[in-house]
Amino acid sequence: MVGYVTMDWRHIWEKFRRFRYPALILALGTILLLLPTGGRETAVERTETTEPSEAGAFDLEQFTRDTEMLLSEIRGAGPVRILLTLENDGRREYLMERKEARGQDTEQTETGAVIQRRSGDDLPVTVTESRPGFRGAVAVCPGGDSPGVALAIKEALSDLTGLGMDRITVLKSA
Repeated sequence: MVGYVTMDWRHIWEKFRRFRYPALILALGTILLLLPTGGRETAVERTETTEPSEAGAFDLEQFTRDTEMLLSEIRGAGPVRILLTLENDGRREYLMERKEARGQDTEQTETGAVIQRRSGDDLPVTVTESRPGFRGAVAVCPGGDSPGVALAIKEALSDLTGLGMDRITVLKSA
């Protein structure tokens, strides 16, 4: 005789009811794992935004304008004009390559910067870049005679430029 296996649906339903929340979490987790994440597009965007550009070079005039606008927001200062003097204008070191060619009787050595194509331009690969160093600063504003305003301007300029307070002068404008 062949025995038949009978399914007791009530028994299965009771077991499922008991473990319905873990089963639901497992099903949702499986669905989430199967969904595409779009990771490739994000990686491409990151490489594009982290790519160094020549537009990132230090611009003293733009820095001066931005600093003047910021300092003019200090209460009691009024419109601020500043003059910054540079100790040095910064420095860039480029990755260099050396090519040696040897013939029967001659040796030739050629040294040059490693070139990388970025956005259609051939640019040298920068190894290190240092920002300019400041020598001193003068700020002129209508509130320059107030000790509180002068201190706030000195502190702000010191933080922005790395200068010590003794190298920053704040004067009252006429």
